[in-house]
Amino acid sequence: MLPLGLTTGGLRIAYATAEITGVGDGRVTFRRLGDEAVVAVEGRAHCEGAVSSYEGGRTVLRVRRTEFTVRKA
Repeated sequence: MLPLGLTTGGLRIAYATAEITGVGDGRVTFRRLGDEAVVAVEGRAHCEGAVSSYEGGRTVLRVRRTEFTVRKA
């Protein structure tokens, strides 16, 4: 489990239901642990293949791929 409000790779991750497997400049790679991963990032972000929404200043990404990368927008 990730701590709430973790800052890494230039992203502030409000919360996530996936584990971090890699970090780079402006990007964080995750591995899904269940059927669907949810990653909430402060500000704007994107992830290929994710269903995303922008709620209360956060980008919320729902992902079904096993590994995925969230990038700062």
